[in-house]
Amino acid sequence: MWESLNVGGALPFIGTIINGAKAVTHAGMAGIDAIAGDSENAKDHLSMAAMDTVKAIPFGVGTAATVSELLYDTHAGRPTEEHLFDPSAPARQQTAQQDIREWMFGRRADGRETQGLW
Repeated sequence: MWESLNVGGALPFIGTIINGAKAVTHAGMAGIDAIAGDSENAKDHLSMAAMDTVKAIPFGVGTAATVSELLYDTHAGRPTEEHLFDPSAPARQQTAQQDIREWMFGRRADGRETQGLW
């Protein structure tokens, strides 16, 4: 069937192209937020751009990153036990993007929750 579409070797790179476009889009949104003076949202978008950049790497790397993110996010939103012992810990399991954002830039200074994937 794929041969009839005449896409040949380009088909495996569709995910790479999509994730690359998402990375550029989020980087642009980060720039717009920075110009508007919203540095916290700019950091959120930069972390999304970083994730999409890794997912855009071809030859299995992007696929592995995407699957890892999906598996990590299966528990997102569920309560975490460490919050019982450390009130400053998140009360619920975060998404991979939220954890990467905190790894790159720390928690949001405005106290709001990091944006989820969208």
